[in-house]
Amino acid sequence: MVRSKFNRVLPRVRVAKQCRIAWADYEACGHTSNASYGGIAAEFPRGMKWRHQEAILTLLPEEITLRVRPVRFERKGRTTKVAFGVEGIENGGQEWEQLNCLPRS
Repeated sequence: MVRSKFNRVLPRVRVAKQCRIAWADYEACGHTSNASYGGIAAEFPRGMKWRHQEAILTLLPEEITLRVRPVRFERKGRTTKVAFGVEGIENGGQEWEQLNCLPRS
């Protein structure tokens, strides 16, 4: 079992990509900051409407599509950083796996 320096079972990697979050009636664009197999963090404009329910998060340009659920919100100036739990991978499973590969030391 791999553990990070913060004793995480699923270590985070830096992932700076454009992304889009979508619910049935609303969507917004933002950018990611880090990810692990079980979660991903992204920043969005501060004024957007948040729903505490499952959504679809698409990483661009790869079109990796994840079913996510927001678990934590942090306001940072003009943006809101949101931590999501990954509920499932809808598209791009192999790319998601490659994105989360950590270099071996």
